[in-house]
Amino acid sequence: MAALTKDTSVPEKASAFSMINEYGAAANAVAFQGSLIVVDANGDFDKGTTATGLVAAGRCEEAVDNTG
Repeated sequence: MAALTKDTSVPEKASAFSMINEYGAAANAVAFQGSLIVVDANGDFDKGTTATGLVAAGRCEEAVDNTG
């Protein structure tokens, strides 16, 4: 699957476990609305990626650009 290059509409599916958490953005993080995000050991989020030390956090509610 190709990486996102723009925001996408991913409706939230109602669930008894639905919740919204807020995280700080990792340095140079760019996340598009609707994309999957992960949280690093510092508690900051970044776009979804496979790496050790990251925890899946869910989908990004709004676009974030922390590049500068």
